[in-house]
Amino acid sequence: MRRLLALLVLIVGSCATEIEFDVIKESDSEIDSNAGPDVSGIDDLCGNDLCDENEDYSTCPSDCSLDPSCGDGFCDENENNETCSDDCAPNCGDEYCALSESNESCPADCAVICGDEYCAFEESNETCNIDCAPNCGDEYCAQEESNESCPTDCSVICGDEYCASSESNATCPADCAIHCGDEYCASSESNELCPADCDSVCGDEY
Repeated sequence: MRRLLALLVLIVGSCATEIEFDVIKESDSEIDSNAGPDVSGIDDLCGNDLCDENEDYSTCPSDCSLDPSCGDGFCDENENNETCSDDCAPNCGDEYCALSESNESCPADCAVICGDEYCAFEESNETCNIDCAPNCGDEYCAQEESNESCPTDCSVICGDEYCASSESNATCPADCAIHCGDEYCASSESNELCPADCDSVCGDEY
């Protein structure tokens, strides 16, 4: 009788061990299934400009487009050079200024930028002298211009070492030398030296 009881105890203990082991295996299996997708190796590939098999926009937005069709070699209706430069070439008029475009090549997409080595219609030497050279007649007297080189833009300035047509020794001696015949009798002139400018004066010893 004792032997029979001992045998039953052994059988029951063995079954309990097997049940417990099966429960542990099932638990491990559930943990593995809830662990999510295997992302091993993604960190190494992300950033190589290629959307690899185990990458998508959520795991590596720098490589993968939000649109899964980007990269298929076709510029679909919902794609453009901005959203998918791999498929779509720059298209002037798509309201996106691509790297290969500028205000010069596509003013519809690209804003005016001072310093891009292109003098846009809206620019001038006054607003952007980096791009625009002095242009006589633009109603702006550039630093390189003067009344002598561009009288339409630059006003007469006494002291600029240029005797403009409206200046004389009488109005601007700094710019204009004494000139007999300018209808001004300078202090160094007299009726003897320049009768055209100077009247005869009684007592001038001449």
